[in-house]
Amino acid sequence: MRILIKYLVSVICMMIGSADIVAVAETVEITKDGFSYKIQPVTYDGRHTAYITGISDEKMAEARETSVLEFPNIVEYDGVEHENVAFWGRIFEGYDMAGIKKIILPKYLMDIYLDNLSNMPDLEEICFEGQSLVCPGNNFINLPKLKSFYFPEYVLIASNCFVNTGIESIRFQPGSRVNFSQDLKFLNGIFCNLPNLEEIELADVDHIEYDTFKDLPKVENLTFNAKLEIIGENGFSDMGNLTKITFKKRDNKFYIHQCCFNNTPKLADIFVENTTPFTLSFEDTDNTAGFYPPRFTLHVPVGSKSLYEEAEVWKDFGKIVEYEVDEAGVQHTVTDSDNWRCSATRGGVTVTGAEGCDVSVITIDGKLIERVIVAPDYLKVDLPAGLYIVSADGRSSKVCVTE
Repeated sequence: MRILIKYLVSVICMMIGSADIVAVAETVEITKDGFSYKIQPVTYDGRHTAYITGISDEKMAEARETSVLEFPNIVEYDGVEHENVAFWGRIFEGYDMAGIKKIILPKYLMDIYLDNLSNMPDLEEICFEGQSLVCPGNNFINLPKLKSFYFPEYVLIASNCFVNTGIESIRFQPGSRVNFSQDLKFLNGIFCNLPNLEEIELADVDHIEYDTFKDLPKVENLTFNAKLEIIGENGFSDMGNLTKITFKKRDNKFYIHQCCFNNTPKLADIFVENTTPFTLSFEDTDNTAGFYPPRFTLHVPVGSKSLYEEAEVWKDFGKIVEYEVDEAGVQHTVTDSDNWRCSATRGGVTVTGAEGCDVSVITIDGKLIERVIVAPDYLKVDLPAGLYIVSADGRSSKVCVTE
């Protein structure tokens, strides 16, 4: 409980600035309209608050019948309206949550105590309009039909949250203050076992802590924003279809734990937008299953290859190639050999300078897509988005095709 109080007070103070805390009475426990509450003995800068501590059997039966469970924003006590700012205790414990498709949270909610909002087989929607949220572990677990969740401006998420849910994208807002807490770490990770997740938008997140993202089979691309500075151990792991990472243009240095990206067998291409190499560091071990530069092809802006070939860490990448960006922002890898040139374009690849050569286009898992002897000095092959290997004249190039 001390952890809950510490974070709740810090969040409230962060939202309202300096807080004048005035004792008004002892904590009062009440039941009203199907919910139980603790009316708090303090006000925060004039704001009266309450914690939701339980739900009646009648209210749960009503929720199962209507498929909607709505929590009130306020509770009135002794003529004063109190904002419902927290779930105190395991308020769903012992209830059968089958049949409930929608939950409407209080708009003033700031803290969800341990072991809540989990094991709801039919839940499709969580409505939340708040500005901050503290989740100190064991929340949002086993929600297979939940497709989305709104992450507010301030977020603290501890381990074992958002596990085995159906969410399809994780999007933090620009300017958000996001903290992946280690103080409350249970070593089980955050954002784990998400079979439908395809997109992670980190916005202004600057740290990815231990074991944050794992077992995400549909994630193919990651983009790291300009403010991200650190990715901890197993920050991104068990992502069987991850193929590409892009570093947005940055001024700050970047640290990657060497065991980040463990078990990402298809990860092959690292793109950077800086024309001048930024400082990249990681633990110098031989973990070839994690972040191991010789394993990757490094894609750098046209004209900057020589700088990366001379820079520490960057020079250790398995291959360094240049790429161009068109007006639509699409990255086109440019690979030169003595006789031919291959470029990934939107919806396919083009090969020039390979007249008379036997050109093959193969998927990353070895399936032959196209094989042709180039008659003119130009070949275009239409392809769905994905990673391919183009071979001609005894040389090969790995290219990433976008939609």
